[in-house]
Amino acid sequence: MSTVQDADRSATAGVRPAVDRKTLERNGKSRTYLGMAWRRLRRNKLAMIGLGVMILMILVALGAGLISEYITKREPQAQSLRANFMGIGEDGYILGSDDLGRDTLTRLVYGARVSLGVAGLSVIAALTLGTVIGTVAGFYGKWIDSILMRFVDIMLSIPTLFLLLLVASLWRLGPWTLSLVIAGVAWVTLSRLVRGEVMAVKSRDYVDAARVVGVGNWRIMFRHILPNVAPVIIVWASLVVPGLILLEATLSFLGLGVQPPTASWGNMLTYSQKVWSHSTAMVLLPGFAIYITVFAINLFGNGLRDALDPRLTD
Repeated sequence: MSTVQDADRSATAGVRPAVDRKTLERNGKSRTYLGMAWRRLRRNKLAMIGLGVMILMILVALGAGLISEYITKREPQAQSLRANFMGIGEDGYILGSDDLGRDTLTRLVYGARVSLGVAGLSVIAALTLGTVIGTVAGFYGKWIDSILMRFVDIMLSIPTLFLLLLVASLWRLGPWTLSLVIAGVAWVTLSRLVRGEVMAVKSRDYVDAARVVGVGNWRIMFRHILPNVAPVIIVWASLVVPGLILLEATLSFLGLGVQPPTASWGNMLTYSQKVWSHSTAMVLLPGFAIYITVFAINLFGNGLRDALDPRLTD
């Protein structure tokens, strides 16, 4: 009886009774930031469809060797002039063959490995460089910020595609070097974004408290500030990956990216220009692979951006 009276008095006084966090989590009512973001993301059907397609494409890229060995039973560079321009499903060629008798499905899945691998490595390298430079510039400010941001301004003033075309025309680029070249021009927008977030976060009370107890600057930056900037970085990565896939495809299409006989979606489109009158599937299939992958990542990126927005509530 006294417990009920205490609860009534607490409610009358405007004091909310304490709720056990574990009880909330057991009831599916976790109020953590990530828990709320995950619930918002799950309710976004288009974002979840995009995530499913992304996972499927990644699994296809990782399992390219298994698909080649157990499904198509052909290597991506294996040629057979007697089997050129095979139709879809004809003579064991699931998606047909090109003018050299190479299996289209095998080359598509290996092309996925190259195209997604280049985009993935590019975004990882750009994340690392852009995050470090933006964090240092925003945290220290003054002359360090001025020097770093003027360099960023110089990089932003150079047309990205023209710079990549210049580099690709001077040197022959493989998948790994192409990834690093793309990352070298992709990090600049992230660095400005991270700098602005760090400048806003570093003036908060918990950062001042860390300084008072003697925590070093690097530990404050990467232990206390950077985790609070992480949602912005994650959203940037999810939205920039489609552009990197298209950029790699553009360079390969122009003959300045990944070079044959290594298959990528971009150079498959370049090659299909010569034989499109014999096989329209050679144009449609790599183009559709690029389209569906970029579309799925965009759907997921938009949903992730909304889910991580702290202004939204359940």
